[in-house]
Amino acid sequence: MATDSAAVIDYPKMKYVALAQALEQDIRNGRYQPGEKILPEKQLASSFRVAHLTVRQALQLLQEKGLINRLHGRGTFVNDPRTPWVSSRRRPVSSVTAYLLGLGPVFAETHDPVNWQTRLLRYQGIAEGGFKFGISIQCRTVLGHESDVPWLLDQFKDAPGLILHDDPITEKAIVRLRERGVAVVAINRHGTTGACSEIQVDTRRGAFLAVQHLLKLGHRRIGIVVGDLAIPVHRLRLEGYRDALQAYGVSLDPDLTVIEPRGFLEEGAAAARRLLALPQPPTAFFAASDQRAIGILGALAEAGLRVPEQVAVVGFNDIGEAEKAQPPLTTVRNPLYESGFEAVRLLDEHLQSPGREVEVRKLPAELVVRESCGASARAASPSHPSMRDGLLAESGTVVSERKRD
Repeated sequence: MATDSAAVIDYPKMKYVALAQALEQDIRNGRYQPGEKILPEKQLASSFRVAHLTVRQALQLLQEKGLINRLHGRGTFVNDPRTPWVSSRRRPVSSVTAYLLGLGPVFAETHDPVNWQTRLLRYQGIAEGGFKFGISIQCRTVLGHESDVPWLLDQFKDAPGLILHDDPITEKAIVRLRERGVAVVAINRHGTTGACSEIQVDTRRGAFLAVQHLLKLGHRRIGIVVGDLAIPVHRLRLEGYRDALQAYGVSLDPDLTVIEPRGFLEEGAAAARRLLALPQPPTAFFAASDQRAIGILGALAEAGLRVPEQVAVVGFNDIGEAEKAQPPLTTVRNPLYESGFEAVRLLDEHLQSPGREVEVRKLPAELVVRESCGASARAASPSHPSMRDGLLAESGTVVSERKRD
């Protein structure tokens, strides 16, 4: 079994492409024999000194070329036309091709400093789902004719299935594609007409849990920094914020809502400065993303305010930087990997059972409590004079959490 080809990688290329080319060369040169099992992913990552996900992306490319077969629980094998490797579901691995629209395997912090981590995690789930269910995932990140229904129908007329992510395709186009027999599954589209099956993260409930946590700590003036409300997940996070305030009998103050569409750290910091300039500034912040929350932490430090002793902060998504923030950020864990994986599972079920009814599956969001909120003792004696009036101004019995369908 060959392990000495790491030196051929040309790192100026995308690493996963270069790795795929190195492995393909080994296969074509006979270093791997037909039917031979390739090294496990962790060993390949160590041998080539690349990330585990880079190996998965490289294997996906080789699988799409038909050079390897991936058997869940058994490993990855060099393709042998005389030995048709099949999955436990009796479907040949990668015998089905599905298109993923709006998301792809190329991620770089420099290209998308706001969303690259969340997209990476979701794509990882989709790629792993493709391996498990024997579906080759072909990515189309930019179409250019999203509103042209005839063009879309022509592009995907032979596609067994589509997974939609962050795409502007109209519901009319989705309906027409399904009428043509194309299985369609969306991720967090939050459609209202039932045009296609969907995996949804219960983001509204997640926001409710975040704000409820702050309310239980005694906060009553809670600022929210949220993204573009034309995007469903941001609109739902704002609704969850409002739900929590209503459940606890706290009046909604429009001045405490800042809509900040870009999501960069700098914009989160600017939103915090705007809220701190209010006559009664918030004693706590809920940010609709961790990037915004980390920006808020920076602005609070700049203003000389201590977190969590004087101000509390909660984010959303639980990206890698959340735990490393100073202080570590309380946030809502967004099941990004799981939503990608479950989208492929649902697509597989539609492909196995043509004519299956449209359904929506919701995944829960989970509150992850770290140090940026502090203990409830802080609420009884706020140390920042300008915040005393707002912290416990509203007294009375706390209302129990409302249940939502």
